Amino acid sequence: MNHPAKKNNGKLRGAATIAVATMLVGIGWSVGIDIHDRFIVRGQDIIMNRYATEIDPLITQAAAGNGVYMRFVHFDGAIAGFTTNFYFRANYILFPQRVLVGDPSAAINTPDQVLAANFIPDNAWLLSHDVPTLVTYYYRNRTFNLQVKHAAAAATR
Repeated sequence: MNHPAKKNNGKLRGAATIAVATMLVGIGWSVGIDIHDRFIVRGQDIIMNRYATEIDPLITQAAAGNGVYMRFVHFDGAIAGFTTNFYFRANYILFPQRVLVGDPSAAINTPDQVLAANFIPDNAWLLSHDVPTLVTYYYRNRTFNLQVKHAAAAATR
């Protein structure tokens, strides 16, 4: 025998389950958005701020109105991705001056392409490609270091 109170009790349980599920989904979305804003977006802002305040001025000063050649040392594994960060950021900062990481005829779009094209240029190569400044990035002990050398034109007699 079906009792009317049992039918209503089942409907109430279903409605309560839906209400609790809706509330949990709402809380989940709220927490998810908060985590995204606090850690991901804020983390990206921190990184971009470090580029703008620490790296960009060094590259601008090193270039001194000229183009630069960027060399990367010890950028293996997961760190390889920083090569494109530094390279593309320098192109943005120094435009219209040249920024090279290898032969200018090579396609450079990925960290692997940067590292494959990267070599140690001599003064003659730097000067003939209008990048008289050699900027070398070193990655050691979880730290990025930068070294700047300017190519000198051969003295004429």
